[in-house]
Amino acid sequence: MAIPRGLGFLCLAFLCLSASAQPAGAGRPVVEAASASVFAEHASGCVLLNVDASRIKRGRELEQVISVSLFRSASVAGCGAGPALELLASGQASQFDLDIEPRLTGARLKATVPLAIEASGGTVPFDLSVAWTGVSGPLYPEGRRSFEPGVAHVHGYSRAATVSATLTDGTTDYVAAAFQSEGVLTVGTIFASGAGPRSSR
Repeated sequence: MAIPRGLGFLCLAFLCLSASAQPAGAGRPVVEAASASVFAEHASGCVLLNVDASRIKRGRELEQVISVSLFRSASVAGCGAGPALELLASGQASQFDLDIEPRLTGARLKATVPLAIEASGGTVPFDLSVAWTGVSGPLYPEGRRSFEPGVAHVHGYSRAATVSATLTDGTTDYVAAAFQSEGVLTVGTIFASGAGPRSSR
């Protein structure tokens, strides 16, 4: 059961958004990301909501993507340590509102995401709202990581956060009875290969 962690997700998000976010001569793009995992009791058992949102800003240009997955376990006890979770629904969107505060002290996200329902094969729009509250203390510096040979690196900072969320299909809030959650907020600068950043540690 993977919990999103810092720049590990930024690497994936960058590749999903654009492999050419920094053409020659352009200013260095800034990438921001917010990830969350929420466990909740539900009528059908325990559910796990995973949210990964990221955006790349280069000048006035903006690329962004959000990925949402909803999993289920037959029992509350099994959600954290039991058998593998079953995927209930998943989807992506490029239109959403994400506001990340300076120094990653908090963030807010609102989106309507079409989720493909595994059991039926149909798609249902879900309204998602997530609020992150950054854990107090210094930012955690992230070393630069290569996305793939010859492409780019990211150098930035992350902060752990507490999370509250709602995910509703218009009838049911699937995470209303949340009992455990965690999140990560991250900001970084994308550097072209061969122009690595100076360490700010």
